[in-house]
Amino acid sequence: METGVNSVPVTPAVSRTRRILVGFARTVIAVLTLYFVVESVSWKNVQSAFLSARLGPMAVGAVLLLLNLAARTRKWQMMVDSLRSGTTFAESARSLLLGISFGSVTPAEIGELAGRTLHLPGARRSHVVGLTLLDRLQIMLVWVLFGVGALAFLLMRPGPLQWLSVIAALIFPSIVAWRLDLLGRLGHAVNDRWMQRGWITRVLDGFSCLTPRVRARTLALTVGFHLILCAQLYAFVNAFAVVSVIDAVLAASAVMFVKAMLPISLADLGVREMAAVYFFGLVGVPAAAALNASLLLFVVNIVVPGTVGALEWWLVRSRPNTTPDAERQR
Repeated sequence: METGVNSVPVTPAVSRTRRILVGFARTVIAVLTLYFVVESVSWKNVQSAFLSARLGPMAVGAVLLLLNLAARTRKWQMMVDSLRSGTTFAESARSLLLGISFGSVTPAEIGELAGRTLHLPGARRSHVVGLTLLDRLQIMLVWVLFGVGALAFLLMRPGPLQWLSVIAALIFPSIVAWRLDLLGRLGHAVNDRWMQRGWITRVLDGFSCLTPRVRARTLALTVGFHLILCAQLYAFVNAFAVVSVIDAVLAASAVMFVKAMLPISLADLGVREMAAVYFFGLVGVPAAAALNASLLLFVVNIVVPGTVGALEWWLVRSRPNTTPDAERQR
């Protein structure tokens, strides 16, 4: 449909082509960035670090995946339960894993929005999409909260400006994270005034589903999720080198912040590794150790649950008389 005299119709084929090109571009960026990071560190150093790695800390980081997924699943269960009571932990886990699976192979993890709507019969897809955006926004704000504070300690000289940055990082994201429902209201006002799109209204309705009590609990679980990520990176780094807990939390928080601010590659590959090499280098960790730890974090937290989610979905789809999409509401 044309929108003006000189406008070009945006057909489904054109839209699909754009998505494919964007996905291809992000994949190329991920591969090139990772290649240059590995080359700058030296592949021999990477191999040598892996061959001399300590298995104990590596195993601890891998086992922490269970705690990672448990925190995220419990949070997602509480959020979805606001839409339909009686949501089970198993349903929430399947929805979350499929979201990770779809998100890991799509630009900016946009596939997560579709993946999480599956395995949740009885819940409006548009509302689930709204809750997914709310979940991701909470995570983003927590990464800003910890990340900006970490950058202040890592990059700034001790003094009033450093502490002012830390205080600002603590206050502003906390207020926004606590009152995310206000963003939903603002979005409704903008949509009603200028855009008037029904699907946007339904998505934004998901922002208003959570009570203050549920918002507080989900925010606490988001902070817990971030600290688990820090613990995983701490364990993985200590498999190759030695780093203190405080330094690991600061560097890991900075890494999460940077990768969230630069969603330019597929599954954040390359960006996360480059940030890990830089920020852990500031606290004395060798580049090869930081790179290996970041790659392990990717494999454990993205590849493993994403594969499990895809396998579970394939098994469900392959069962006879199984049509999971037919009964879902739009």
